[in-house]
Amino acid sequence: MATKPLPPRDLLRQLLRYDADTGDLIWLPRPREMFKSSSQFLNWNGRYPGTIAGYVRPTGNRGPGYLHIGIGGIIYVAHRLVWLYVIGEPVPDMIDHKDHDRLNNRIDNLRAATMPQNRANSFVRKDSLSGLKGIRQTKFNRFLVHCGGRYQGTFKTIEEAMKAYKQAAALLYGEFARWDQR
Repeated sequence: MATKPLPPRDLLRQLLRYDADTGDLIWLPRPREMFKSSSQFLNWNGRYPGTIAGYVRPTGNRGPGYLHIGIGGIIYVAHRLVWLYVIGEPVPDMIDHKDHDRLNNRIDNLRAATMPQNRANSFVRKDSLSGLKGIRQTKFNRFLVHCGGRYQGTFKTIEEAMKAYKQAAALLYGEFARWDQR
């Protein structure tokens, strides 16, 4: 998945301050040369310095979206800016929020991930008929298990199916494996 180029790290540090306790990026005062007019300079510096940068884009019925921040007329997701600000480059194509909170951009909650790892650290889908991640009930009252796009087997009980899913997820995804059904 191609991602848009991020602003230079030195510009980011000139515009924003990172609060490690909250994970927020805070606007800093800007010098006059960044503005076309004195009124823009005074307006911006009278309004934004010290405030939390960004806004949340709605995601419909999937809960709150990611925090987005505009810099130089380009909109970025905040967790990518936080990664660049704190860790530097290279910024991974995929960044996973360990705790699933899309607004928690504390650096200890962010980790580089592949697409399969990011999917592994997800909750059960809302359209799951069984209500369980990677498990579906067959018409013969058995439980079919898939993990990582691979068939893991069919089991007599839900407990056996859950155990099989957990083992497969742990083997395939390690620390990214999630099997709680929230």
